[in-house]
Amino acid sequence: MTDARFSRERPTASLAPTGAELGAAPRRASLALFGVPALAAALAFAVWWLTPRLGALAPYALDVVDPPGAVRAMLASTTAAHVELASGRGLTLVLRALSESEEAVEVKVLLDGASASAPPKVLPVPVKSLPAGALQLTLSGNVLPAGGRLRVLIGRAGRLPGSPSGTAAHGRDWQRFDVAFDHGAP
Repeated sequence: MTDARFSRERPTASLAPTGAELGAAPRRASLALFGVPALAAALAFAVWWLTPRLGALAPYALDVVDPPGAVRAMLASTTAAHVELASGRGLTLVLRALSESEEAVEVKVLLDGASASAPPKVLPVPVKSLPAGALQLTLSGNVLPAGGRLRVLIGRAGRLPGSPSGTAAHGRDWQRFDVAFDHGAP
């Protein structure tokens, strides 16, 4: 009597296909195998697409208050609004948050240089707080040349770009408004 545990013979597996395997159709991967990764990729793309907007600065609009009848409610854009000023007259702008915002912001007004290679000049502009978080900027007529282009930047304190050249109208922490002006006849 031989014990199967001590037998030197090993059982052999049959390499010949069985009848059920010969006529069976090839197996296909289930839709879950491809659907789950595709769904995960779509979800990751949606999160990536929305993330830059989360925690961004509240959107602002720019109103040209003085001279009366000028451009109203301009949104952040590099397309300049054109304003005609009376000779020696200044310009009053109001920045309004389009949604509630309690965060501290700073404003910088730059005058484009006389040539394309000249850097923009920072203009001294008094900023007055108005109700509902609006900010009023008053540019004196003696500070403004006969004509030019202003770049008005608003952003989180300490986050304004040093030189807002290029085509960007906004970033995560700032927005830019362009106002072209010239002094007409007195």
